[in-house]
Amino acid sequence: MDIKYGYIQGEDKFFYMLNIIDIFDRIIVDYHMGFHCEAKDAAALLKYALMKRNLYGKEPVKTPNENAHVESFHRILEDECFKVNEFQSYSEAYEIVNNFIDFYNKRRLHSILKYMAPYEFHQLCSEGKLSNIKIKV
Repeated sequence: MDIKYGYIQGEDKFFYMLNIIDIFDRIIVDYHMGFHCEAKDAAALLKYALMKRNLYGKEPVKTPNENAHVESFHRILEDECFKVNEFQSYSEAYEIVNNFIDFYNKRRLHSILKYMAPYEFHQLCSEGKLSNIKIKV
């Protein structure tokens, strides 16, 4: 989990993104985007992300020192989304960022995932169709 900020040229404002990545399959499980990012936003986001992965109420693996994965995603987000778009409004920024995360999760290939998109990799692992997977985490 980490915070990234973006800039809306048309409104001369910054917005914040708090992203949660699963380091096994590289899916952006959930994210918060807004003009503020407070502890209550982080707590709600974490709860929703855990519910999406059926981990809410269970003890998930804790790796607070494994921030490199979300930092890598933020670099991709910056290079492939923020730098190539000059947002004119928050609603435009939200739509473009949302579409980019959908692309990242469902269509962007990752060499570490055997050149599959995160959702495809996750689905195949969930179905037991991938064996002997060695992922560096």
